[in-house]
Parts: sequence; structure tokens; C-alpha cells
Amino acid sequence: MKAPIKLYMQTLAAEAAVCVAIVIAIWWFDPARAVSAAAGCLVFILPSAYFTLSALPRPFRSGSSWFLVSFFKGQIGKLVLTAVGFALVFRFVSPLHVPSFFVVYSVLLLIHVLVVAGWQNAIDRK
Repeated sequence: MKAPIKLYMQTLAAEAAVCVAIVIAIWWFDPARAVSAAAGCLVFILPSAYFTLSALPRPFRSGSSWFLVSFFKGQIGKLVLTAVGFALVFRFVSPLHVPSFFVVYSVLLLIHVLVVAGWQNAIDRK
């Protein structure tokens, strides 16, 4: 169980590094849009970190039902945090540059999907 946790933590660290790079690049051209980009980063990374820390690190107990319940609670928490994050950003970030917000969120989502798919291919080859 330790290997998946390490992989997911590495993914979160890589996504955070990509966030910092994107926000700095956008800030270089337009500081107002960088705030929206940073908000997109936070709305993606914080719920993902919650899921990783709540659903994955516990050791297996007897039976798979415990794992399913833990995974389900982590996923529901991630969805709730994402929805609350979107609501808070649209309510309190002013001025919000919506394209910057969604582009950064989408780029991080794409990176996450590609990295996890790459891991799955590497695991399947072994």
C-alpha cells in the first residue's frame, strides 16, 4: 500500500510545481490574471490532496468493504471541496479572469490523467 501513496504524493508535488511555473509565467505578463490562475491551481490541488490523504494511506484491514468505504468518503470529500472551491472563487476573487482560471484547472486535470494513465501502462507491462 505504500507504493501508491508515494506515487500520488509525487503526482501532487509535480502538479504543485507545474502550478508555480504557470502562475509565475502568467504573472510575468499580467499579474491580475495570475491571481485567477493561482485560484485554479488551488481549486484543483487542495481537493486532490484531501483525497490522497484521506482515502489512500490507511493499511488494509480485513475485507474490501473497508477500502471501498474509505475510498468513497475520500471521493465525496474531494467533490464537495471542489464545488466549494469553485463557489468561493466565483464569489470572492475579483477581478476573476475566467479563461485563465479554467485553462489552468484543465491543464492540471489533463496532467493528472496522463500521469495516472502512464503509471497504469507501466504497471501493466510488469
